[in-house]
Amino acid sequence: MRLPPPRLECYAPRHLEAERPEKNKVLTEAAAERVDCVVIGAGVVGLAVARALALAGREVIVLEAESAMGAGISSRNSEVIHAGMYY
Repeated sequence: MRLPPPRLECYAPRHLEAERPEKNKVLTEAAAERVDCVVIGAGVVGLAVARALALAGREVIVLEAESAMGAGISSRNSEVIHAGMYY
């Protein structure tokens, strides 16, 4: 199976239904037909995974419960990822 060329641009619309309710259903239906992967969480790991998938040619959507990407990141969680780096 041949994958499509990598998609170089990714974004995660925030609170789409609240901002544009009339377009939400259309966008949701269109995304369901085109999305290969869904990443839950727009923290440091979720965004890294989404980027890697997109660069591999997958159509990716990122879902985040917070009002901004990375809003739930804490130094405690980041230390697990960046072992040995403390800030």
